[in-house]
Amino acid sequence: MNYLTVLLVALGAAALFLFFRPGKRNAPRTRTAPAGVKPAQTSLRRASAAISAPMAAKPSVAHPVIRAANPHIASMLRGFVPTRGADLPAQDAQDIGALLSRIPRPPSALHKLVSPQYLAQANASELSDMVIAEPQIAAKVLVAVNSSLYGLQSPLSSIGHAVTFLGTNTVRSICLQYLLDESFRSDDPEVKRIFTGLWNASAFASELCFRLAQHLKLPEPGTLVTHVVLSFLGQVASHSLLPRPVAKAMLAKGMLERSRIEQNELGLCAAEIGSLLMQQWELPAVIIERVRAIDSVLLTPCGPTVEDHRTAKAFCYLCARLGEKLARGEVKDLGAYQLDQEQGPEFYYLQTYLQLPDLAGLNDLLRLREVVAPINAMVYAMQQRG
Repeated sequence: MNYLTVLLVALGAAALFLFFRPGKRNAPRTRTAPAGVKPAQTSLRRASAAISAPMAAKPSVAHPVIRAANPHIASMLRGFVPTRGADLPAQDAQDIGALLSRIPRPPSALHKLVSPQYLAQANASELSDMVIAEPQIAAKVLVAVNSSLYGLQSPLSSIGHAVTFLGTNTVRSICLQYLLDESFRSDDPEVKRIFTGLWNASAFASELCFRLAQHLKLPEPGTLVTHVVLSFLGQVASHSLLPRPVAKAMLAKGMLERSRIEQNELGLCAAEIGSLLMQQWELPAVIIERVRAIDSVLLTPCGPTVEDHRTAKAFCYLCARLGEKLARGEVKDLGAYQLDQEQGPEFYYLQTYLQLPDLAGLNDLLRLREVVAPINAMVYAMQQRG
């Protein structure tokens, strides 16, 4: 080994010693892997966690299912596509607008009664003052509350007493029905009977709505009652526009068949007609849209995504359909009624909404004495009146 070789070896050894000596400040830092886990495995786990963490943070939403699937009913419902008022050809929209313009505007008190501010803040005294300001309506409300329908032990002589004994929501719904009815007067006894049947259905529906909403602890029961009553406006309007034989035959038909007839005869079904009429009357847009959405439960199952107001619209839809059954005499004893046994098209997609947490136990509530007794009393009174 020559001198140059020895010098190179010595320099290399010194360099290695300096590089690896303990305490060197710029030595590379090392991480200790957990016992039994190789560094490569640790990195993979970190990468996997980083990828999956955002997905794990998202709440999973269960897909509501139809408890008793019926392909025939599903096909019937899919086969009907309602036309929206906004989608009508210009001439058709003009024609239906001209028809609706013939329906007189209701008293101005209607706007106050359905305004969101009034629904949220009005008290018994304000309701009494508003009804008294409309003498014709006040007289009709007093006749209604003193009828056998509400089973009072002694007659009431003032709107204030009616509010005290029946509650603001019941009196408000009665008042709302009569305010709307002012636009659909008729001297024809047969037409009167048609309108009476529809308003009777709305009376049952609104009473059910308030009592059930209380037990379910749903927010804003007064607003729900108002929406239920207004959901009958389209039916009343369409019956007023249809030929009398057609309108008379409609009373015994289910909602799907009625909707087909309404659209065939008038170009739109009841929900759309009611929406257009409320627009002409310049009711609040939020009220119009919420009421219009109620009837969509007929054709639209409850989806897997969270939707605003789906509980409210399904609840109002249920009350409206039960109100019709009670008014038509199809349900004579609410305590014996089995909601979970309904097989008709009107209740097919509703099943998916009844699985929502806020509507759980509705079938049991419909047997509750506090709900059944007053509704059965109304049914009996209506039968006695013929």
